[in-house]
Amino acid sequence: MPTYYPSIPQDLAEWAMKQPLFWTASAPRAGQHINLSPKGYATFTVLAPNLAAYLDHTGSGAETAAHLYENGRITIAWASFDKSPRIMRLWCRGTVVELGSRKFEDVLGKMREVQKRLGMELGYGESLDGVRAIMLLEVFRCGTSCGYGVPVFEGSFAERPTMDRFSTKLTERGELGKYRTDWNVRSHDGCVGLREARRAKGEWLIVGDLAAWIKMMWGLRDAVLVGIVLGVLSMLLLGRTEAMGGVRALMRL
Repeated sequence: MPTYYPSIPQDLAEWAMKQPLFWTASAPRAGQHINLSPKGYATFTVLAPNLAAYLDHTGSGAETAAHLYENGRITIAWASFDKSPRIMRLWCRGTVVELGSRKFEDVLGKMREVQKRLGMELGYGESLDGVRAIMLLEVFRCGTSCGYGVPVFEGSFAERPTMDRFSTKLTERGELGKYRTDWNVRSHDGCVGLREARRAKGEWLIVGDLAAWIKMMWGLRDAVLVGIVLGVLSMLLLGRTEAMGGVRALMRL
């Protein structure tokens, strides 16, 4: 049977932070794509019963960041691969805290404090060269289910060094910024991506935000049209009701 909580219980928080793998799911308000991404490097950190965060590494897309900028919706999921089965999900509203901001350093410091207190170390190999943002998550619901359908993994997980080496090489060659402007500016559905990458590409953020909003509203045109029709009908009905009230008042004179 599934169990739901309004916040993250302490035992589940510690369990989640020790897992080698989790997934993130997000989507735009209008568009064809739903993003689902696996995450390793043990960076997920529970900062408070309703607040969590994880480090976001430079990659060939920026779907999660783009979706959070547009609507903030995100779900985090884990599955236990050992002999004690469990699936756990967090339903959240997320905020992108980009590298270089004062808030980034503040949240990163808090993440390190929590990890250290639990005898853990924040992941991502030898450096944070490739980290581009922190995803800050306001958790409004936590849920667990049996996980009986998840296979048992009897070996052990090991982090790949490839990601760290890739980011380090780009940094050494001075190409990390260009990589982000090439791949992290827009999502598949045209949602705006990382702000710093957009600035580096020479984009006017207010113009890009407006264009993305117009595209999103066009994607929701059916819902917008229904809203307009209902609004007009409500006004007509209200006007008719007020008119009938006026007629009755005159008849009583």
